[in-house]
Amino acid sequence: VESHDTVRVAKDGRTIDVSISISSVKSEAGDIVGAAEIARDITEMKRVQEALRDSEQMARAVIDSALDAFIQLDESGVIIDWNRQAEAIFGWSREEALGQNLGALTIPDARKAHHVERMSSFLQTARTQSLGVRFEEQSRRRDGSEFTAEAAVTALKLHSRYVFNGFVRDLT
Repeated sequence: VESHDTVRVAKDGRTIDVSISISSVKSEAGDIVGAAEIARDITEMKRVQEALRDSEQMARAVIDSALDAFIQLDESGVIIDWNRQAEAIFGWSREEALGQNLGALTIPDARKAHHVERMSSFLQTARTQSLGVRFEEQSRRRDGSEFTAEAAVTALKLHSRYVFNGFVRDLT
């Protein structure tokens, strides 16, 4: 039988979260003569899950309220996060930007090769001088107009891959 999560009272009187599995007990003839219940205390697991949800919610609130554009990319330059300020600066909604290549969306044609070279260099050497350092770069808005942006990029290694966190400010 599928497990079922519920709340029980422990011997000491405190309530605990448990996952319960119940199985039928059959006689040699195949008749159901009882039930066996296994209850597993999942209180700590639920507490950890709640703390993780709270942490994710706080991080999302910080990113969404940032004064700078926040853009997160995967190793191939595809946008995996895009905050409200990025929407305001570049003119693309979050839904439109997610899944798009940053170079195709916001990098002027004259700077695309440099952008690709920078990403490739980091992935090959796992380090670069420009990470974490502010730099100025020409960027492009949805309407095609170009502007000077101040940016800083950090890299975060997740298991065997990297994600890049970019912080962008319009210097216009």
